[in-house]
Amino acid sequence: MNYKIGISDQLIKFLIILMPIFLVTGPFIPDLIITISSVIFIIYCFKKANFFQKNINNFFYFFILFYFLIVLSSLNSEFFLQTYKSSIFYFRFFIFAFFLSFLIDKHPEIKKYTFNVLIFCFGLIIIDGFLEFFTGRNLSNTYTPFPGRLRGFFDELIMGSYLTRLFPLFLGLFFLFKDRINIKTKILSITLFILTFIIVFLSGERTAFYLLAIFLIYLIFFLKYNIRLKLFLIFLSIISILSIYLFFPKDLNQKNIMNRMVISAFENFNFKNLNNSENIFIFSEQHTILYKTSLKIFSDNKIIGAGPKSFRYACAKDKYYLGNYSCSTHSHNLIFQLLSETGLLGFSFLVFIFTFCIIYLIYFSVVKNKLSNFQIILFGSIFINLFPFSPSGSIFNNYMSIIIYYPIGYLFWSFRKSKKLI
Repeated sequence: MNYKIGISDQLIKFLIILMPIFLVTGPFIPDLIITISSVIFIIYCFKKANFFQKNINNFFYFFILFYFLIVLSSLNSEFFLQTYKSSIFYFRFFIFAFFLSFLIDKHPEIKKYTFNVLIFCFGLIIIDGFLEFFTGRNLSNTYTPFPGRLRGFFDELIMGSYLTRLFPLFLGLFFLFKDRINIKTKILSITLFILTFIIVFLSGERTAFYLLAIFLIYLIFFLKYNIRLKLFLIFLSIISILSIYLFFPKDLNQKNIMNRMVISAFENFNFKNLNNSENIFIFSEQHTILYKTSLKIFSDNKIIGAGPKSFRYACAKDKYYLGNYSCSTHSHNLIFQLLSETGLLGFSFLVFIFTFCIIYLIYFSVVKNKLSNFQIILFGSIFINLFPFSPSGSIFNNYMSIIIYYPIGYLFWSFRKSKKLI
């Protein structure tokens, strides 16, 4: 159905197609696009009440409940003036996801153009990453002073995270168009898939690489594939592993990739003398102290938390001080962040959404065989973006929120297109 969103939307369509490029520049432009889009959609829903009633799925009400929870948490927080922007305006992200799903109905070409933009972005970032790895400087003639890390075009060290978190959308669109694209585009796309694993490893972002590996395991388990696709996934795994070993630097003091990604990653897990909790480190000593600080904040705010994005303010209090590493901008893990900032109620939403995705996938993909590969892959984006057992960015960070909800818009479109509402 072609939804008549009553706007001059050629500009907004163009901006959304370029979203992967804008995400490289930082959160400002993508957030501006999302804000404008959500306002447009809200105005349209007010004008067309029947449209809202007939087309909003059950997931929308789940988001509404989460939204009211974080607003209530912010209102109840002693840091309200510092946190209200993160809660009151949070609705724009999930409104954007629904807006995007309807906009794709009106402009189906968005999918194909976005796929081409992702090819361009992944290709350019991968070339830039290899250039920086081998020469020490990237295409913008900058570099990172941190050994074993790659910066690329980004202001922060998030090259690996960008590639990993947009990889499911890139792969999903490839599966959507694989029977309609020419052989050169197929070869280019498959080459970029392989090189993505390599450059994410070389970027030095452990979490991004391990999430990408988890995503590959997820695909092997859930994806509906024939023998050719199964062989391709095995080939992708083997080539990626062999290529990573090929690119291991001989001089670890110079580039230090293997030490950071493999050796120190396992050394940071300290489980010696388990009878003494002081000797147990999860991910690293710094992470562990942040997690303990989060639990102390949670102990004083068990039900509704200290408020969204309040960790940076609460951890500065003397009663939560545990050492030099006890304060940061966020808890660096979704479980501990939601416990400290939104309490048991907010944490229950993470448990529910993660459990729901697993059960839904097992039932409708494995048992009923009713999900397309496109839908399965985009469910995987939710899985890795909300994966609770790894270090992570702040769930209330604008950039992180955009990355989470952007693929969800395509997933909503797909469910409505196949008349399978969540």
